[in-house]
Amino acid sequence: MWSAPFHSPLMAPAPKVLEARLGRFGFHPRLPIVSNVDAAANRDESRVRALLVRQVDGAVRWERPSASCTRKASPTPGKSALKRCWPV
Repeated sequence: MWSAPFHSPLMAPAPKVLEARLGRFGFHPRLPIVSNVDAAANRDESRVRALLVRQVDGAVRWERPSASCTRKASPTPGKSALKRCWPV
């Protein structure tokens, strides 16, 4: 359960704040980043930054990114090779 009003009008100022903060440090993804925005694997620094900013207050699309990751990461059809990288 999340405790913030993500993906709601209350988050309208957050994308600009995040964009400014992301610009303060180098960000070079070593692994593909799959966002809720386009469900595509991205490694380009500027593209990943833009997607992170867009998904802060955008629609939540869990199914499409999850399906995309499962298809690309699984050596066995129907099984996921993905690892969770966030706390439960």
